[in-house]
Amino acid sequence: MAEIDWQPLHDRAVEMTRRAYAPYSGYPVGVAGLVDDGRVVAGCNVENAGYGVTLCAECGMVSDLVAGGGGRLVAVWCVDGRGETIMPCGRCRQLVWEHGGAECLLQTPEGVLRMDEVLPQAFGAEDLDRSCARPSRPPLTHGPGPPPPGPAHARLPGSGDQRQASPTCMRKYADEGRAIPTLVPGPGGDWTPHITCAPVVTGCREMLICWAYEPGIRGFPGAAMRVGGV
Repeated sequence: MAEIDWQPLHDRAVEMTRRAYAPYSGYPVGVAGLVDDGRVVAGCNVENAGYGVTLCAECGMVSDLVAGGGGRLVAVWCVDGRGETIMPCGRCRQLVWEHGGAECLLQTPEGVLRMDEVLPQAFGAEDLDRSCARPSRPPLTHGPGPPPPGPAHARLPGSGDQRQASPTCMRKYADEGRAIPTLVPGPGGDWTPHITCAPVVTGCREMLICWAYEPGIRGFPGAAMRVGGV
């Protein structure tokens, strides 16, 4: 990694403290981060009368990062209203970890440290990779007639009464060699046991939100399953 020029980050972070909205605490915070493509992203704290929904400066920095095209943080500096170096809170260290990882450098009151030094044994995407598995579900059916419409359903050309998951959902299933969930009319007009999924982008990952159908009950959301990055 090239040597970090820290002074521009400090200058930008100090500038951001002057834009902070901190009428309740009177404690402005600014932060700036260097992205792996050379951009500098920044944020300031934005307080709220409902204290629990106050946004830390790092929230704004990460939003700036994502809105500007994404990338990975390689260096971060957070300061108070005097320009003094301060540490991100625990939640914000998790934010920096998500978008910078273990090797991201953080300027601290004790000098420059890697993120895995200020957030040891961090929880991250790799933990989800190890633990996520497709849940096992019992058969579920819908009552007489077609199931209620939902974003996951797409009537395919020439498919008759058969209903199938959306094209994106089918692609993800095919990529993983998994059976594509379908609905087919059964005896008496009932729909056979079924779980259908709709793709939803959450952060940088695509999730499948599953709907199940039971007699007399309209579709209700089931578990979310991570099926791969996008």
